[in-house]
Amino acid sequence: MSSSDHNKTIFFHVGLPKTASTFMQRNVFPFFRGIQFVKKHDFKNRDRIISKTSNAVVLLSIELDLDSKSGYNKMMNVAEKYPGTKPIIVFRRHGSWVGSKYKYYLRKHGTASFEEYFQPGKDTGVLKDKNLQFYQKIELLEEKYGQKPLVMFQEEFQKHPMDAIKILAEYVGAEYNEKDIRIATVKKSYSEHSLFYVRKLNRWYKYDHSGIKNSTLRILYKKFSGGLLHLTAYVRGWTEPSKEKAKKVLPKEALRKINEEYAADWKRCIDYAAQTRKVYTD
Repeated sequence: MSSSDHNKTIFFHVGLPKTASTFMQRNVFPFFRGIQFVKKHDFKNRDRIISKTSNAVVLLSIELDLDSKSGYNKMMNVAEKYPGTKPIIVFRRHGSWVGSKYKYYLRKHGTASFEEYFQPGKDTGVLKDKNLQFYQKIELLEEKYGQKPLVMFQEEFQKHPMDAIKILAEYVGAEYNEKDIRIATVKKSYSEHSLFYVRKLNRWYKYDHSGIKNSTLRILYKKFSGGLLHLTAYVRGWTEPSKEKAKKVLPKEALRKINEEYAADWKRCIDYAAQTRKVYTD
């Protein structure tokens, strides 16, 4: 790290995944003036960008799974190389977050039922109990960065987007024009009945590229498999299955119970954020 890098203020938006990160990375951060925004696709080149920029403030943004080895290592790399970095983390109500993660899992060729994917308080599924311990992630960021993170919530960007964006801009010291900010869903999720047919496809068509050694063939296989999945979602999305079958893909009662199970954790996160600012989740 050069001596000039010591004079720069680094902000690090770490995600979490499925918490409006893409919306902010495409529709908000690029329009912040007076700072250097490092896109997630340029995250690997962050050291070079930080060294070359004339801006005194740098904003990094990437979705990290802080419970994974890869996500933890990336978080630590920034913490160790740029002491004093100010972290930003965004959460989403536990049930809604699990539901969104499950939809993404099916889009990535997953086959498990929702009950197999996650069970509240247990580590038997694809998603683990530790993944939903949000307040522990706040404590982790505090410990490793020596800074209180700015904690925000996806619900704020849904219900009061301009208020939430103003909080972000003021925190990083950026200016922006409200007219430049486009409030829209960046990536629309599949419908409930599309998910029903996508899961059926995944169980019939076993996606596995581990045996393909040729890189070109592997890319073609991924493209073909992804295209088949999206085509199924689009075509069969027009053919709605019985409502009872569709509801079983993502059971609303299960999502409600998840919210109840992790209500105390959610409140701790809300209370933490409310210590320094107004919270707009209601």
